[in-house]
Amino acid sequence: MKSWLEFEERFRRIVALLQYLRIDFQWGAAGEHWRLCGMSSNGLTRQFDTLAELTGLALLECAKAHVELLPLVAKEKEARHVWYRALKELVVEASANLCLLLHARYPLQMQEKQVTEIRISNSTIGILNTGQIKNIESIIINIGKLNDVGSDEVANALKNITSAVAESTDLTADVKSNTLEQLENLSEQAVLPVNDRSKPGVIMAVFTALNGTLAAAGSLADIWSTWGAAIQKFFGF
Repeated sequence: MKSWLEFEERFRRIVALLQYLRIDFQWGAAGEHWRLCGMSSNGLTRQFDTLAELTGLALLECAKAHVELLPLVAKEKEARHVWYRALKELVVEASANLCLLLHARYPLQMQEKQVTEIRISNSTIGILNTGQIKNIESIIINIGKLNDVGSDEVANALKNITSAVAESTDLTADVKSNTLEQLENLSEQAVLPVNDRSKPGVIMAVFTALNGTLAAAGSLADIWSTWGAAIQKFFGF
């Protein structure tokens, strides 16, 4: 298989059929041991184990180009165990990504509060990197705070612009990261009391940089022309 998306599709085919399958991990004086359990061994469990073997080999290959993966893959001798360990050690990050996806698709209905809803498709979640997801999570929290104090106009502006940037295919990964960082910075400044914010010139510089990127970014230009003025009005420049 040539990409992680192909592996994703193969795993997804057997999700419902292997819903009770689990991986046990034991450690101690006798060493570390992995074991598939929860379901009897059959063709489907063997299919999962084969996929784990293939994805483990793919992860080992990735580690040749991405040294940050070496501590993860170096602990195991068998390729399938490399994949099992990745599932174990990356579970917290996977949980964070799942929470973001659930927030985008199925926002909690909080009584007497406006729900902060940033719509991000499943395919987009897959291509956002960890830093970009953290930027979006922070922006979502700040939008919620702005809604709580009645600053709905700037909250809506940040929500719509962030959604459009996250979904955009007009921005390179680096430009998208920089743009989300700028939006996060503005959202952080917006929730602060006026006297606690950075100097107006600093905030203006962030806004100007954002304007330069989005005004020239294809479909994002319309989003920016619709919502950028609300951010400018909120900060008073």
